[in-house]
Amino acid sequence: MESQFPAPAVFGEGGTTPEFNLADRMRKAMRDAGVTAAAMAEYLDVSRTSINNWTSGRIEPDTRTLRLWALRTGVSYGWLTGTPAEAAS
Repeated sequence: MESQFPAPAVFGEGGTTPEFNLADRMRKAMRDAGVTAAAMAEYLDVSRTSINNWTSGRIEPDTRTLRLWALRTGVSYGWLTGTPAEAAS
């Protein structure tokens, strides 16, 4: 009997590799650092609407904001922006 469910995705060799965009990495950095949207908005002196626009991918923040985001969440600017480490320095 055939399964009615599709086979699970396989990551890595021969499978699909998930792609993460800037908004995905911004959300992950906040979550892993335990920083709320309200706390990040206060830290950056912006509205929570701005945080939501950035983390949903509607608007891309400027370089200064991204550098502060990386600093506050403890990730590298290169990782956050998806750029090679040598290009981010």
